[in-house]
Amino acid sequence: MARDCGIDGAPKVYSVRAPIPPLLWPGLRKPTLIMPEGLVGSLKATERACLFAHELGHFARRDPWRRRVELGLVLLFWWFPLVWIARRRLSALEERFGDAWATERAGCPPADYAETLLKTLDFLSRGTAATPSTAC
Repeated sequence: MARDCGIDGAPKVYSVRAPIPPLLWPGLRKPTLIMPEGLVGSLKATERACLFAHELGHFARRDPWRRRVELGLVLLFWWFPLVWIARRRLSALEERFGDAWATERAGCPPADYAETLLKTLDFLSRGTAATPSTAC
């Protein structure tokens, strides 16, 4: 899928039993895609492809590395409200880009992608661990 989307050197993918959101964790050399078994197991093949495509969008945009810079700025300028506002806005834009990547670049049918989002939100509503600040 990564090659089809024009991405060289796709991230490693791990499945975990923890009730966490799907996330792209920055590594020293290469990020790792961490997927919760409970969610992935409940999705159809096309929905899994949509979920992976969304996460690959974060990888393509280098969002994990951007998050490191963002965290550094927040640590340096924690007292400045615009830094916190910008951080929230960047996070929202990252997610919108992931959505656009999945539906436009990776070719996920919008109905399947919408179903994937609903199933993911249902899974996450059961109580999950917080996403680390440098993960996407």
